[in-house]
Amino acid sequence: MVRWEINPQIKRLIKIIGKQCADWGINAYLVGGSVRDLFLGKSNIDLDIVLDKDVGIIIIHLAKIFSARYVYHPQFKTAKLFLENISIDMATAREEIYYSIGSLPQVRISSEIERDLFRRDFTINAMAIRISKGGLSDLIDPYNGLEDLRKRRIRVLHKKSFLDDPTRIIRAIRFSTRFDFSLEENTLIWLKEAVCRDVFSRISPVRLGNEIVRLLQEKNPLKAIEQLRQLCSLKIIHPQIRFNRKWRKYFPQIPRWSRDFGRETSQSVEEWLIYFIFLTEKLNKEALQRLCLSYELEKHKRLLVLHALKLRKIEKIGFLHYKNSELFNLLKPISPESIIYLIIRVKGKLLKKKLFEFLVRFFKTRLYTDGERLKELGFSPGPIFNKVLETIFLAKLDGFVSTKKEEENLIEKKFLSRQ
Repeated sequence: MVRWEINPQIKRLIKIIGKQCADWGINAYLVGGSVRDLFLGKSNIDLDIVLDKDVGIIIIHLAKIFSARYVYHPQFKTAKLFLENISIDMATAREEIYYSIGSLPQVRISSEIERDLFRRDFTINAMAIRISKGGLSDLIDPYNGLEDLRKRRIRVLHKKSFLDDPTRIIRAIRFSTRFDFSLEENTLIWLKEAVCRDVFSRISPVRLGNEIVRLLQEKNPLKAIEQLRQLCSLKIIHPQIRFNRKWRKYFPQIPRWSRDFGRETSQSVEEWLIYFIFLTEKLNKEALQRLCLSYELEKHKRLLVLHALKLRKIEKIGFLHYKNSELFNLLKPISPESIIYLIIRVKGKLLKKKLFEFLVRFFKTRLYTDGERLKELGFSPGPIFNKVLETIFLAKLDGFVSTKKEEENLIEKKFLSRQ
């Protein structure tokens, strides 16, 4: 039996699930990426578990044992357990049947784990480990995924895999760049044949967009984008997108600036959005808006991407000697993603430094004054609230006020003395 180095909490959870399932006469298996990551030496793994019976039979019982919240989808026979710092995905074993290229599959419940594994994208994700009362036990590897893992290669399970689900093409690129694996010979041939058959036109923009976002969330998206360009062409994202050699200079800067910003402000940056802005920066407003809508990006992210398009025009403005309040009015609405994009685009260390210091100060600036205090000072709720608070905020950005007393002195001078 293989011994895995697993996080003690995860090991305990697996044992409890194994015992409870055995008591209920259910066969349970750890599957997919969870198994792959175990063999890659990861101790903190996602828990993806398949049962040979309806998960609805036991999910409530497990939720009580773990004192966990749960969600059960009876139509899909899937469930999710939410523990304090970990979630567990559970599903009933199933098989999938594709009736046409790129169509969503017809799903049938199956009690055979081998059939469930056959529906998966690559052999390295088509392994399972039986969960017994004592924890993890036997490896189930009908498609030689462990051998492919050891040979560091990505291999599909059958010839029609990319025709059944064209998004697997992007996932093949994503996994090969993440793990630095090669595409197995036949897999590469079948991938290219699928691309020649224009399979991406057979799937919805939303499905394609979801995969592009996941690809941009990888640790090295530049490598993935270059491979996407070589195997598929970036035109699958949009017909007007072409590879820009400057991305090789720009992309490595994104994690660095994001890290520096996070260290200064304790706030996170959605780095994939910055990569997406660079990818789409040559599109005009109408084309970019249509693309974002077709991908069904959330409204605030869509507006952020469109706003970054406007920032391109600011690059050539000599704003080195602008006050922070002037920069605010020039660049608003402010987001770390759009400003980091601009920082990378502008030339000159002083301009980059100016923008970064502004960004950090903007997100660290806090007011003592709030709406309740304005009521106490005699203001009636309405547009005046925003005007007063923005006046104080801009003054703090420029360093003219810092304390609570100075804020109220400014309110007295600018607003109350006029009444």
